[in-house]
Amino acid sequence: MSTPRFIADLHLGHRNIYKYRRVFDSTKHNDLYFIRILQEYCKKRDTMYFLGDICFDEFYLDMIKELPGQKILIAGNHCTEYIPMKKLVEVYDDIHALLKYKDFWLSHAPLSDVELRGKRNIHGHVHAQSVPDIKYLNTSVDSEFMRFLPRTLHEVRQAFETMESTGLHFYGLDDREDALEVIMSDPVSKAAYEWAKKEAERISVFQ
Repeated sequence: MSTPRFIADLHLGHRNIYKYRRVFDSTKHNDLYFIRILQEYCKKRDTMYFLGDICFDEFYLDMIKELPGQKILIAGNHCTEYIPMKKLVEVYDDIHALLKYKDFWLSHAPLSDVELRGKRNIHGHVHAQSVPDIKYLNTSVDSEFMRFLPRTLHEVRQAFETMESTGLHFYGLDDREDALEVIMSDPVSKAAYEWAKKEAERISVFQ
């Protein structure tokens, strides 16, 4: 059985991302971490839904293209700011501005409440500033729900059930110590983080 997964706002190649995503020491550290994570989680029979703002630099397009499985992009506000659409369509299996998926809307930025039409919204864009409404789930990697990893459809459904039962929503991870603790608590993210840190330091020596 195939597994759908979701992830948003990797910001690969965004020169200043480490100034906002303070758990990483440099842009290269951020980029290498998420590339390694995608390599771990993208499987041949699965589908990865990229909910926008994935790449700021064409350099990473080939790496994304080589990932196994189906890759669907929900275009974000930065997706075509630095990369033309004609190059994106060569990388992703499908590209949408907005997609109705099962009982959800998939979008980059959160939709207006009046546009939900009885569905719930899986989105990105807001990073650590999640919408304080249980009808919305933030899949920006900086969110408390995502914890710097892709999440499955099953985990998404569980998250909505948790919000509905408690009336609470997920916040963001924007504190460096807390964020690092979260990464180190998972063996996959821990290994990816430590590898990316060493590799980014090695590359910087030769640049």
